[in-house]
Amino acid sequence: MRRVERLIRQLLDFTRARLSNGLPVQPTSVNLGQLAERVVADRRSAHPGRDVRLVANGDLKGIWDGDRIFQLMDSLVGNALHHGPVTSSVVLQLQGRWDGVTVQVHDPDCRVPPEYQGTLFEPFKHRALCSADDGLGLSLFIVRQIALAHGGRISVESGAADGTRFIVWLPRTGGSSATGS
Repeated sequence: MRRVERLIRQLLDFTRARLSNGLPVQPTSVNLGQLAERVVADRRSAHPGRDVRLVANGDLKGIWDGDRIFQLMDSLVGNALHHGPVTSSVVLQLQGRWDGVTVQVHDPDCRVPPEYQGTLFEPFKHRALCSADDGLGLSLFIVRQIALAHGGRISVESGAADGTRFIVWLPRTGGSSATGS
């Protein structure tokens, strides 16, 4: 049932993002460390045999849409768990700096070939990279839309030596309540 709910939510978010040139956000005071703790606890509960870790440093408070940022982190950790080998560790890392927070999700055992990196954040450009998958290829598109709605950005680094790392930077007071632009 959770999978069906997730697919429906992704389709609704995709439609909202396309029709209004971005996702709406409702920024409030948020502690990303607390959100990340919930994400990791939820994912550990759903994947009891997996090594899911949280590393958090610096000031993690700011003005963001907590529900959307939770969705962003949960999607990235979920993707790493789903696409990486079951023996792989997944690390959610937060680093607060004066101007914003960097959110990273690292899977050391999954690689994204360079030819796929340019289309990872495009809708319906699904690629089963490290495991078989039957998703729609919307989760990374939506993650990117959430980052953009907060005035942030997302990138991917992937190589043979260090696996794959998704990196999101969020300005401390990003986003607007009207359109998310």
